[in-house]
Amino acid sequence: MEEEGEDINNCPLGRRDQVIEYSAREKLIDGLVETDTERFRKDMEEESVVRGRLESCGIILQKEMNGINIHTRRDDEISCELRRLNAQLIEKRRFINECRKKMREYYKRVEGKQAEFDKLQKEEKSYKCH
Repeated sequence: MEEEGEDINNCPLGRRDQVIEYSAREKLIDGLVETDTERFRKDMEEESVVRGRLESCGIILQKEMNGINIHTRRDDEISCELRRLNAQLIEKRRFINECRKKMREYYKRVEGKQAEFDKLQKEEKSYKCH
């Protein structure tokens, strides 16, 4: 079983399925590490060594997680921008609809005035002076 030319079972930590704990933080959560700072510092150093070994095996690391987080933040920024643009679009549609209503009212008034004008013209034609 090889991925990208590397034997995943030839990891310095052993087989992937045998590696259970990866970080001092996980050990702290499980209560396996004492809370004294010296021990925690030592565990953090060990964690960096373990991370180096994991990196050589191609296991996801903080760098990759940071890359994923950057993409997630970028996606969030894009979503926020899309929501802002959508709000602007909705506002512009409302404005356009208001303009359409006003134009309809205006045309109705113009049609009414045109009808009055036409009526007056007919009356004018009917009054012929000889």
